[in-house]
Amino acid sequence: MKVGRQGNLARGGELAIAVAITLLATVVVFVDIPNTSKFMHVLHKTGHPTVFGLVAVLVLLLVATRKSFAERPAWARYAVAFVITVVIGAMTEIAQLFTNRGAAVADVVSDAIGAAACLAWHAAIFSKRGLQNQSGSNPVLVMIASLLSLVALAPLLWCLGAYAARDTLFPVILQNPSRLDMYFVSSETGNVSVRKMADSETQQDAALAVRVAINQGRYPGISLTEPYPGWRHFKTLAVDITNPGQQQIELVIRIHDRQHNYQYEDRFNRAFIIGAGLRTTVEIPLLDVEHSPKGRLMNLDAIANLAIFALQPVTDGEFLVHKVWLR
Repeated sequence: MKVGRQGNLARGGELAIAVAITLLATVVVFVDIPNTSKFMHVLHKTGHPTVFGLVAVLVLLLVATRKSFAERPAWARYAVAFVITVVIGAMTEIAQLFTNRGAAVADVVSDAIGAAACLAWHAAIFSKRGLQNQSGSNPVLVMIASLLSLVALAPLLWCLGAYAARDTLFPVILQNPSRLDMYFVSSETGNVSVRKMADSETQQDAALAVRVAINQGRYPGISLTEPYPGWRHFKTLAVDITNPGQQQIELVIRIHDRQHNYQYEDRFNRAFIIGAGLRTTVEIPLLDVEHSPKGRLMNLDAIANLAIFALQPVTDGEFLVHKVWLR
């Protein structure tokens, strides 16, 4: 009877592990975190290596209960656990094709990195056979696990760094853009680059400018997503901008807050013309921005997006954004 009870307990433990693995995989497929910001989007994506790291350890525990692995070297159990976890990750991506979410190979790669990281940590800390029977192997596993963890968390760390750089720069929204600053700059037509200004062109300590080609696409321009939202204590938005082309261009500045309903009347829109070869500073009173939505006031403490774009493509057209700031 004692042997029977031990067998039942073992089977109960295996069942509990299998249920935990199933629940974690189900969370990945069906739980959808609202991507209300870049941070939430990256946090959602970082969940993949975290979840599948846990799945990998649970699969390892399940594999370790198999008698067929009792006499095999420890690395074999880890290898099988890794492969099974990657297969589960691929299956969750296929399952997502039947939901309102798509599948992505990048997510499977992220799952694999998370699985490898957690299995390496487990081997470094808990394995007593095969993987640690030589002097010095444990520090190597710790180093491998640390590197894999860093790779898995790199998107989140980069995202946090971009938010920190954004907050430090404020009330300047964009100037001398670094890779961190460009994290919040986007374009639907992929027409954005950073240009180094010649010494004769440099003003106001802006050695770099964002170059935006407007020769193709619908409403070609740039979008500054999630600028620092607290604009209430300032009076003016200023944009230092150049039209280096041979013809004048008409651009639009569009601003909306987090309550925006994606209707034209619910945001700030203002067109302006820049003459050929002209550099100018466009100034917009924030009082105008606040009163721009129809039927309500824009929340200047919750600004979500600032866009600069052309209403239509301009042959060989482009503009340079040197600086965007509040004052």
